[in-house]
Amino acid sequence: MTRSSTEETYLTPGEVLTNYPDLPKNLNWTASDLGRLVKCYVLEGYYDRKRRTSMIRESSLKRLISYVNETIDSQKIGLRA
Repeated sequence: MTRSSTEETYLTPGEVLTNYPDLPKNLNWTASDLGRLVKCYVLEGYYDRKRRTSMIRESSLKRLISYVNETIDSQKIGLRA
């Protein structure tokens, strides 16, 4: 379920994995990994005690994915012929 507050969308880890199906395939991220990233302040969000789940700010997730992609691209080895 999403929660909007002035253009800020929050997603549960399950919703993140549903909306971004490449995360588990390419980065091996699970719902518990996403919750841990919120707990360790890598992702912005909070723990919703009523739902008993982490709520992840979608914009911070997009920034993290962008950072991961840039890091992976910078580690590619070029071959000169």
